[in-house]
Amino acid sequence: MLLAGGGAAAALGAAGGAAVLSMPALRRRLVQQVIYRHVPGIVFDGDDLAGFADHINATLLSRREGGLRRLIRYGVGSVAMHSAPGRRLVQPSPFMAEIDREIVSSFFLCTDFWQEPRRPRRRVLLVRSPDPYEAGCSNPLAILA
Repeated sequence: MLLAGGGAAAALGAAGGAAVLSMPALRRRLVQQVIYRHVPGIVFDGDDLAGFADHINATLLSRREGGLRRLIRYGVGSVAMHSAPGRRLVQPSPFMAEIDREIVSSFFLCTDFWQEPRRPRRRVLLVRSPDPYEAGCSNPLAILA
C-alpha cells in the first residue's frame, strides 16, 4: 500500500514536471526564475524573455537534447528548486546545476547585460540571436578569415 502511494506521488510529480515544460508561459517563468536566481536585481521579461525562452526550450530543453525522462526530471526539480521558498531550502543537484549554467551562459551571450554598468532593476534586453549559427561570433576580438 505504501509503495503504491509512493508510486502515485512519483507519477504526479512526473506529470507536474511534464506540465511545466509543456506550457509556454510556465516555460518562460522557469527560464526567468533560473536567470533571476543567478543574476539577481535585473528585469528580463516581455518579448525578450519570450524569445529567449523559446530558444532555450527548442534547444537545451528539447526532447532531442536528452529525451523525455531528462525533461521530466528537470521540470520536477525546477518546481522545487526555483520557487521562492525552494531557493533557500534546496541546493541544485549537479544535473540541475549543469542545465542552469547553460541557460545562464546563453543569457549572457545574447543580451546587453555586459554593455552597461550593473545597477539595480536595470532592464536587460535581447540584442542578438541566441543561435550562434545565426548570430555569428560574439567575441569582438575574434579575427574571422
